[in-house]
Amino acid sequence: GLAAYVVRARSGDDAVVGSFAADHVVARPDLLERAVASGIGAARQGYVVTVGIGPTGASTAYGYIQPDRSGELPAPSGALAVRSFVEKPDGATAERYVDQGFLWNAGMFLMTAGVLAGHLARLMPDMHERLEAIAAQWGGDGFEDALALHWPHLTRIAIDHAIAEPVAAAGGVATVPVSMGWDDVGGFDSLAALVAARTRGRA
Repeated sequence: GLAAYVVRARSGDDAVVGSFAADHVVARPDLLERAVASGIGAARQGYVVTVGIGPTGASTAYGYIQPDRSGELPAPSGALAVRSFVEKPDGATAERYVDQGFLWNAGMFLMTAGVLAGHLARLMPDMHERLEAIAAQWGGDGFEDALALHWPHLTRIAIDHAIAEPVAAAGGVATVPVSMGWDDVGGFDSLAALVAARTRGRA
């Protein structure tokens, strides 16, 4: 949030910002780049955009995105409207989600700084005001004081819950589906599937 507000203060409401995890494996980065390019286009049309991962199985380790594949909801070119985000399901529910065309939620988001600020101002006005106050002092003599005054009072909440879920319910979220060989390396099981086993020496 603070990074987006600093970008907004420097470059204006129309600057596109993104949030990506740094610890994921992407086998086809060219496909991710293509999805991000489509997402930037959708973000410039006022949408909160998420990169939706085409599932390779009925995983219970990830949250899911319910896209609108019917065309009933308006969506920008190259993207689908998002009907809802759902939390990590049990096995039977995950299988149903995959059968129904749901996508994995990898927590990758794009939007303009102004769209983010507008949603926060409406949904979490205290956070909006405090982030604006800190960003206004970024790089200046008053930054440390502003940080000390406001940062401890910011609500600890993920962008999914703060922005994506309520905005999706209002029709303001789009997703760009992509299958790019993605894994979040969430445990030793996933690591073992990605790294070839040693035949000699210590395991």
